[in-house]
Amino acid sequence: VQYAAVAADVFRRTGIPYHLADESSLAQAPVGRLALQILDVVTGDFRLNQLASLLRSSLLDLSPVMPGGAGLAHSVQDVCIEAGIVGGRTCFMPRLKALARRLADRRERLAQADEGNARYIDRQEIESRIRLTEDVGKLLEAVLERFKPLRDARTFADVAEALVKLMTDLDLHKTLCGRRLGHRDVLNLRAYDLLRETLDELALTVELVGLERCTPLEFSRHVRRMMGEKTL
Repeated sequence: VQYAAVAADVFRRTGIPYHLADESSLAQAPVGRLALQILDVVTGDFRLNQLASLLRSSLLDLSPVMPGGAGLAHSVQDVCIEAGIVGGRTCFMPRLKALARRLADRRERLAQADEGNARYIDRQEIESRIRLTEDVGKLLEAVLERFKPLRDARTFADVAEALVKLMTDLDLHKTLCGRRLGHRDVLNLRAYDLLRETLDELALTVELVGLERCTPLEFSRHVRRMMGEKTL
């Protein structure tokens, strides 16, 4: 970071055209991108591709949300696509339950058909898909419940508090601290602390200028700009 700043200063003073990739900003750090991903999921009405990508993040620990959640996260997108879900917070549970019912009906039809090894294997496969669909439904139900305070927040302070609480509930900081810290993890921890500082600074700023009321979308625009200005 220090070398990049010195190089930029030299290039500016000597009039040499330059471009330095801003990979050290908080917005580009994995922790910063994760915070923005969370906000994008909420403001995008839980589009499937955004939600599935978020749940697969290696920075999150889904076990506090649901035992085995980390393994299930990699099945969310495929199961939801089979259920005909592209997004929309209220679409997930009804369509997943409908998929489980369709699979159960198919299992019953196979059970009533002629017995045979192939039929038995088909029924076992369907049984496995039913369990997976139900487990994905339980995971998403728990995740969507955790998102509710952030979704319903209507002030800068509430949005900031809900975002930090959600990241805490998903054990982000514990996940980072539990690792054998290499260079990248040290940067992630620094980014986590810087994110908290940025949210506190943002809350103070809006209080001073009288802009306490906001939606998560408005908050996202402000915090994205501020995170782009913060360097690690």
